[in-house]
Amino acid sequence: CMNPCSGAVGSGIFVLSGAISHSNAGPATSLSWLIGGVVCSATALSYAELSCVVPSSGSSYSFSYYTLGEVFAVLGAYFLTLEYGIAAAAVARSWGDKAAFYAMEMEALGCAKGQRCWVNSIDLVPLEMEANPSAAMLCIGTVITLLCGVQVSRLAVNILVVLKVGLVLFVIIIGFQHFDSANVSPFIPPPPEPGTNDTF
Repeated sequence: CMNPCSGAVGSGIFVLSGAISHSNAGPATSLSWLIGGVVCSATALSYAELSCVVPSSGSSYSFSYYTLGEVFAVLGAYFLTLEYGIAAAAVARSWGDKAAFYAMEMEALGCAKGQRCWVNSIDLVPLEMEANPSAAMLCIGTVITLLCGVQVSRLAVNILVVLKVGLVLFVIIIGFQHFDSANVSPFIPPPPEPGTNDTF
């Protein structure tokens, strides 16, 4: 039960939902979440049906192998691995930026407000690029957790899921206490002018 929740309640739900509601979609963001929930439910039912027909481990690789063939299974596994790598990098970068934000707000770890913070940005002069130390440390910590075995990684996932779901419920409960019906009108904001960045 915890593994699907750990993938669904990710870093984006704490960042993008508020940014999109505030700057673009307004209260109509709830419709997007509703549509997304229906689509995710359909996907979950499809996976449940496939897992009953193909009772073997292997996730997308096995499903693709038995339904489409080995070539598509290998392609699916490759793209899944690529997706995990990109998603992990994006989430780690997001957490690194959050760590830098809190360090600057509290003026801790040698960081000051309004200035560049080493927590999420250091120069690699020979390579002419920047690195995010917090993101790197998060990735290393995740790898060490996985190398400690299934029991440790499962415990870590369970703890993080409880914390994330608890945080979501906390925000919902506190939000209801400060609910103002005036903020729900208009429910769907007027569309942006054609040709602007927010058209799509």
